[in-house]
Amino acid sequence: MVGPWLVEGAALTAEVLREAGSSLELWTPLERAGTTTAFWARRFAHETVVHRADAELALGVEYELDREVAVDSMDEWMALGALPEMFDFHPAWRELLGEGRTVHLHATDVPDAEWVVDLTGGVITWRRAHEKSAVAVRGPLVELLLVVYGRRPPGQRTEVLGDSAFLEHWVRTVAFG
Repeated sequence: MVGPWLVEGAALTAEVLREAGSSLELWTPLERAGTTTAFWARRFAHETVVHRADAELALGVEYELDREVAVDSMDEWMALGALPEMFDFHPAWRELLGEGRTVHLHATDVPDAEWVVDLTGGVITWRRAHEKSAVAVRGPLVELLLVVYGRRPPGQRTEVLGDSAFLEHWVRTVAFG
């Protein structure tokens, strides 16, 4: 059975990471994102977040997530997506860049949980901010996370203001597979 194997693997991974501590230097595929066990602990946590969402959505279960984990999931997604080397892995992301291309994600249920993705320069940048953008998505934090992960279409459980066609293109292009 796959279930017990997954649970055992998760427990072993958590045990090894705890024993190693958070500052053990090791290889990571994205040096700018970190080169310690802390990178892997965070990465595995957020991989679990997205794939747990996949499982629960497939079962028709309402997906819930601790707010602190959801905020950090969004921050990590933004930070990894803004690394310049991501253009090497995802050349199609370059077509997203252009004048006036900004996306504002505004969580309506968590104070100060807002992000702006800025695609107006030669690289993707992001910041925690409340700013007028080409398109804004407003809704509960978990729903915003599902939108950026490409698990829920924009507008289904969120409000979209502005250039919805660009938003849909952006989500299709950058969503986790």
